[in-house]
Formats: sequence, C-alpha cells, structure tokens
Amino acid sequence: MAASPQHEKLRTAIGEITKKNGTISCAVAVHDFESDFRFAFNGDRVFHAASTIKVAILLALMKAIDEGRFRLNF
Repeated sequence: MAASPQHEKLRTAIGEITKKNGTISCAVAVHDFESDFRFAFNGDRVFHAASTIKVAILLALMKAIDEGRFRLNF
C-alpha cells in the first residue's frame, strides 16, 4: 500500500520532533474509527507496559473531568 501525503506528513513531523528532542525510541499508532484512517510509525515496536498505563490514567482523568469530579485550570 502506497503512503499517502498524510502519512508522509506525519512521518516527517515525528522524525523532526524526535530529532529535535534527542528521542531514543518512538512509536506511534493511530486508527480513526470514523474515517478508518490508519497510521503507524514503528507500530510493531515493543515497549514496556509502563508506557501504556499512561493512556488508561489519562482516559480515567478525562472521564472524571467530564463527570465534573475534577476541573482543568490553566
């Protein structure tokens, strides 16, 4: 499957960000269920589970904010 301009733009942006920040390893995977857009950058890379728990924590926090139990103050 040929890479679309969207895919190339994302790859370029990720490459620039990781280079600028001196990132040692990076992986990104996206699946938009509404449009079925899919993108992976090192999507098969294995990471320790500690890096994935952040997603669950952020989702729980966002749910609590939606429920009014917390407020975001900037």
